[in-house]
Amino acid sequence: WKDHLLPLLGLPPSSDITSTLPVIDDDITYMLQYAIKEQNEIGWDKLLLGLSSSVWKSLQSGIDSHNPKAPQRTAADWLNTATYHMLKFSLRCWKARNNSVHGATRKEQQQIALQNARNRITAIYDSPPPLDPQFWPI
Repeated sequence: WKDHLLPLLGLPPSSDITSTLPVIDDDITYMLQYAIKEQNEIGWDKLLLGLSSSVWKSLQSGIDSHNPKAPQRTAADWLNTATYHMLKFSLRCWKARNNSVHGATRKEQQQIALQNARNRITAIYDSPPPLDPQFWPI
């Protein structure tokens, strides 16, 4: 899953922490593989928008059932909370990118827009578009 999300977020690959965790049982392993497969079909970018496989909820329920100190929430509550945090994180990423691309203040936005317009005009003068043969005298 990290192989899919890290590039979307522009983060470098890191060590695989899941390989260091003990496997609880084959059912959990199977559900994890199935959840990853379903999320591949849905799209990992959609996970950041709150569209996740329902298998994640079943997987969390299975993990909680093996936990001697199981939390006082249901797997559905876990999925709702995870979705909320994914949406919140996605919005924060969008705002940070928007500020970096377009500027955080009105003055920065105007300066960036002016520089972008100048860059486009310069690019047109550097390599003008070809004209139709009927306009060659121009």
